[in-house]
Amino acid sequence: MISQGVRASATCGACGGALALDLGQTLLGTRVEWGTEACCRTCGEAWAECGRGAHSTPEDIRQALLSEHGPTRLRLAAPAPVNRTAVLRALRQAYSRTLTETRALADALAGTGMTGTLVEMERTAAFLRHGGVAVTLTQVRTEALDR
Repeated sequence: MISQGVRASATCGACGGALALDLGQTLLGTRVEWGTEACCRTCGEAWAECGRGAHSTPEDIRQALLSEHGPTRLRLAAPAPVNRTAVLRALRQAYSRTLTETRALADALAGTGMTGTLVEMERTAAFLRHGGVAVTLTQVRTEALDR
């Protein structure tokens, strides 16, 4: 299991007080799960929301994770020789995209790499490794993280 989370704050819709948020993604096998928990420090209003699916994480959760932790870059471990058929097969399984879209993903993977949240890139890496493709994951340093 691989998880990544972030704490955030917002304004409570019920009373206008400070709402504490816990946002996150978890990888269970090859399934991505996401969740949000919120609790108002003033009135006690609380709620939780969760879901699952490889590409179903709400964009606000993704952006909060990327902002807090920075993106993770997935690349092929060695630029060549790589079994392109194995790469394409693994990416089609991971993303259920058209062949043209999958080729573009494979080209990115062979070049500068693919980026996303840690959980998203670990999921893609699992499909590639299962297909016999060696990959590396690195944390991308951004200007915000370097300050």
